[in-house]
Amino acid sequence: MRTVPHAESRICVRVHYCDPVTAQPLGGPTGQHGLSLLAEDLSESGVRLSSPQLLAVDTPLLLAFEPTSWQAPIRAVGRVVWVAQPGASDQWDIGVAFTELSDGERERLRALVASRQDR
Repeated sequence: MRTVPHAESRICVRVHYCDPVTAQPLGGPTGQHGLSLLAEDLSESGVRLSSPQLLAVDTPLLLAFEPTSWQAPIRAVGRVVWVAQPGASDQWDIGVAFTELSDGERERLRALVASRQDR
């Protein structure tokens, strides 16, 4: 298991984002259901999720962000890059880097992140 790096080396602005996200593991068994997770923070390059279930590093995910103020979900493909279990919690922190995002989805994600910067 890889843990969160100590030094911050982010290029993109990361904002507080506490909204539900649906994560569908890709390449797994057929009929696998999506997971309802909670996003903790968000940037144009990735997201930190809180999950009751451990997801392995390198797991590819189809993500759907459904912020209440937007009309349609923002969809992205990402890959788990780190996992940590804070303290004695029964939750897992999951770091996901976006690997596939259409130009239109990237623009909508950029607008979403910008809208959360002022909060």
